Amino acid sequence: MLDIEFNEIRSGFRIRRTNSGVTFVDIYLFDSLTSGAGYSSSLENRTKELFAETKQLLNSCPSSCESACHDCLKNYWNQQVHDLLDRFAALQLIDWCQKGEVAKDLPMPEQKKLLAPLEELDTRWKIVEKSEQLFLKKDGEEKLIVVHPAMQQSKPRSKEEAIYVPDLYLRYTLPLAERKIEEQWR
Repeated sequence: MLDIEFNEIRSGFRIRRTNSGVTFVDIYLFDSLTSGAGYSSSLENRTKELFAETKQLLNSCPSSCESACHDCLKNYWNQQVHDLLDRFAALQLIDWCQKGEVAKDLPMPEQKKLLAPLEELDTRWKIVEKSEQLFLKKDGEEKLIVVHPAMQQSKPRSKEEAIYVPDLYLRYTLPLAERKIEEQWR
């Protein structure tokens, strides 16, 4: 949109919650030059276009990567956060910011694919599919498990209810996912 280098404009964000439970996400852009070149202020009245361009970039990775690559999001200037970049999570965040829409439930095959590495991490875990639901089996005990988009809040649960685990835990921090599952198993 601006025909500038990555390092000529910077960004940041903050999340604010009101006492009534409303959440706001502030995203801010600023020029990286000391005196400012006016790039960020030129976007002031172009936010819809900026979000549309961003969504286009995130949706159309030339490499069709699973999270982020050098064709869509990764560059020299953000190398310290490469392992945190996920174009699909970014799309979910944009939809939430623009429309208040939270990501939809994950299809069963995707949940099953995300849970599969648990069986390799600990051979006591077994994933069983019954009546279009997934169950996690360990030491003869079986519990319903639901993998949900990280943008969705985990459901409150009683001891008999399902175990809820965010998809991003399973994608990027499997040991943390296993710990969360173990905590809910009890």
